[in-house]
Amino acid sequence: MDIAQPSHNTPRLWLYCWDNTEWLETTYAVIDITPEWAKRVLARVHLMAGLRALENRAQLYQMEYWDYTPDWVHRISDASLEADDTVAEEFFDAVENTETLYCRVDECPFPVIADDYYQRVECVTMRVQEDGVSWACHVKHGEGARLWTQEIPLRDLECYARGEIPPNIPVYTPEPRDEQPSA
Repeated sequence: MDIAQPSHNTPRLWLYCWDNTEWLETTYAVIDITPEWAKRVLARVHLMAGLRALENRAQLYQMEYWDYTPDWVHRISDASLEADDTVAEEFFDAVENTETLYCRVDECPFPVIADDYYQRVECVTMRVQEDGVSWACHVKHGEGARLWTQEIPLRDLECYARGEIPPNIPVYTPEPRDEQPSA
């Protein structure tokens, strides 16, 4: 997936992640949401709710599926960032300043994210609950480091399944950048 530019009319969500370390940089799970994808996820939510409604199943809290839908992107704190990476860092700052745990990004101010920004992960699971979905994973070679995403609420998944955009999600819009004349 070209993480910087979503396909036409496909909402791209950046979900904030928590971790169990003191050394990981801020990480986001990035997901393109199509109506077909949202319908598949809703089917999982409804299956879990149906199983929970069965007699003696009230203790069922969540179901987990192996699911590598998100791309995982993290900040880099490094003084040797190249010019394009500085733009990426400005973008991370702006996304964090939306003061929400997830936001929609319709346009990024840079063409691609450098490979160094991708967080290598394994054992990714989608965590399905009655009120939404989230993901969890292990950081590859992270000595026990784990990541957990913000949940996408059920009401938002239902909007996406209908091909609508939920009205309550902050949208990141890039600031216009003045192009510097080349010398």
